[in-house]
Amino acid sequence: MNKKKHRVRNFIVLPAIGLLAAGVIAGIAGGRGPTSAPSSAPAAADSRAASPQPATPYVYTPPSYPAIPDFTGTDSIVFEITGSGTGMVTYSSDSNFSIAQETGVDLPWSKTIEFEKAAIRPVTINAQHTAGAGAIGCRITINGKVAVENSSSGQYAVVSCTTS
Repeated sequence: MNKKKHRVRNFIVLPAIGLLAAGVIAGIAGGRGPTSAPSSAPAAADSRAASPQPATPYVYTPPSYPAIPDFTGTDSIVFEITGSGTGMVTYSSDSNFSIAQETGVDLPWSKTIEFEKAAIRPVTINAQHTAGAGAIGCRITINGKVAVENSSSGQYAVVSCTTS
């Protein structure tokens, strides 16, 4: 069993040594070793030969990024529910994702809230007819621009609007 281990080790070690020696010999023969032949290039005849030019310094140019949006101040959010009769309304009530609910409101209904500006702030409104059938709609306007609107109809219809 001991001879078997030596055979396996010799089978791996001896070829590795041979490859290493071949690499050293090839390096010497390729001119990278101490026995490489002298260069056949003529020596500079003029002592005023061109001296190496200084390298051009590297100038770092940082990437340009879009301007950071201004999140100071407030956004004017207008919630609107259209329809007739009475309804129940649930809506985002402030910038901290709080909600408020009003029941038995007369339709059409609207509420304006000033929210702190934010990078990402979904706002939502949901409404339902509480007496009978009919059409009901919702709309969210942010700073005068309609962000989302939706409508529904039927017995105790429900409508929902959410910004992204």
